[in-house]
Amino acid sequence: MLDLYDMYRAKFPLHKVKDKFEEVPTFEQFDKLVGDAMKAAGGSVVLLTSTIVSPSTKEIIAKFPNLKHVQYDAVS
Repeated sequence: MLDLYDMYRAKFPLHKVKDKFEEVPTFEQFDKLVGDAMKAAGGSVVLLTSTIVSPSTKEIIAKFPNLKHVQYDAVS
């Protein structure tokens, strides 16, 4: 069982600052970083997801006008 544990696994999201990665201490801060980056993107941003049927998730995606949402379901 202990072989399954990876002690080097990232415990928090990482944010690239210049040429190195720094931990973002909370997921709320990471969400803000991602949202700010998406709003500041010059062109369009593409979000690739599987099919989304949740109205609340679609509502969040709709808050980003420069976002192109592509839904793709792999066939296995």
